[in-house]
Amino acid sequence: MNKTFKTILITSIAVFSAGLLVSPACATTGILEINFQKDPLFGETNFMPGDTITKWVEVINNTGGTKSIATEAINWPNFPDYGAIPNNDLSRALLIAISEQGGSDLYGGTTGEKTLFQFYQNGETYLSDVANSTTTYYDFQISFPSEKGNDWQSKTTGFDIIVGSQGEYTPTYACNDGIDNDGDGEIDYPDDPGCDSPTDDDEVDSAPPTPPGGGGGGGLPPGLTIRYEDTTCIGPCDAIIHWLTSYNATSRVVYGTESGTFDLNHPNYGYPSTTLETDNIPPINENGTTSHTVILTGLATSTTYYFRCVSHASPATVGFEHSFTTLALGEGDPCCGELPTPPAPPTPPTPPIPPSPPIAEAPPIIEGTPALPGEAPAELTDEEKIEEIEEKIKELEAAITQVEEESESNLDKFLAAIGGLFDIENSCLILTILAIILTVLFILSRKKKREEEKKYMDLIVVLLVLIILALLFKCLYLIIPILLLIGVLIYEILKKKKKKKGEFIVEENRF
Repeated sequence: MNKTFKTILITSIAVFSAGLLVSPACATTGILEINFQKDPLFGETNFMPGDTITKWVEVINNTGGTKSIATEAINWPNFPDYGAIPNNDLSRALLIAISEQGGSDLYGGTTGEKTLFQFYQNGETYLSDVANSTTTYYDFQISFPSEKGNDWQSKTTGFDIIVGSQGEYTPTYACNDGIDNDGDGEIDYPDDPGCDSPTDDDEVDSAPPTPPGGGGGGGLPPGLTIRYEDTTCIGPCDAIIHWLTSYNATSRVVYGTESGTFDLNHPNYGYPSTTLETDNIPPINENGTTSHTVILTGLATSTTYYFRCVSHASPATVGFEHSFTTLALGEGDPCCGELPTPPAPPTPPTPPIPPSPPIAEAPPIIEGTPALPGEAPAELTDEEKIEEIEEKIKELEAAITQVEEESESNLDKFLAAIGGLFDIENSCLILTILAIILTVLFILSRKKKREEEKKYMDLIVVLLVLIILALLFKCLYLIIPILLLIGVLIYEILKKKKKKKGEFIVEENRF
């Protein structure tokens, strides 16, 4: 048997007590506290035949009295119609067993094998009594029988779990809640023709079969359920989504252009887009709504979108995936607003009108200013002539000062450049170049016939001078002429020895 299975088992959690939603994080006197090991309690992939997974639920009773604890599965596929659960839904293959930790099985297991599908049908299932000021752990075990074959590959199921106290809730049904749940203008039994009785929980169709109770009492409060998801309007670029919930909750829609991207751990449940959450002013049970309407805008034309409705009081409930296709541009009117119109082509710019030449006005003749053409220049007074001469003298002095400053600046730069040649590094380099030149000239001058003793004395003196300069100026470059002179000295010594040896051989041959 091929055991390459890819199955998905997803459940979210809901906690109820005395008809009110209770946060799992609360732990104060007077409440029934429910804590789940994980949220969601189960979220498995690659669940194969022979696999088993167990998760616990903690119940802490601080209510002041003994509480009867029960559990129920809701929001399974096509909830609440049991007959609409697909024949290939994974719940028909998986087994469930519920027990107290350290105790016997309470449902399934040793009490009789139960499938997850049967748990869906069982409705409210009594577990046990929890005394005041005590804590009880319940183990929920899901197993995949090893004999199941390839027919269950890639099959999935999903559901929510309610855990709470039993017998303290008076249920409210769609046909007696004072709300027009199906939007037909008629409210509740007997005015709404879809209501068969006040306990009918469906204003549109006949009431689904009532599940058999698993324990006594007045029943658990129903979990938040999403029903009647529908697109009440589809336009080329927008759509209106409407749905109902079993009690007041928030409104939001997640959507995208790809199907099957659902991920319970993603902020948008695996979809790339989401609307803003509305009807979310606390307290939700008062300010939320049971009739939800959300508008999707900015959609692409002629495109199929997949969406899920999301409502929560606490925790969130996510509806099943539905789809719609937007209209082509021109096929219909938008649901809201106006159709997007393509931008008009840009209007060519109007050439600017050249401004009219200004009307010339005769400027007033001010004393001391040049006269207009054709008029005789005005004569200057003696004081004005003196002021004009003084201004020209000042301009001349300023020009001379500027030239002097520029000359001094250029001289300073020249001196700085000359001085830069005589810093330590440049001095060493210059001295080395001179030493190499003098060394080469000295070697060339030694080719003239001189006494051997003077030749050696000259080499040694020059070598000592270079060594002293290298030590004095700490100039490593002087090593070059020093090595050159040492090489010449060695060459002269070897040459002298070779010459003496030749003379000795000649003398020996004479005898």
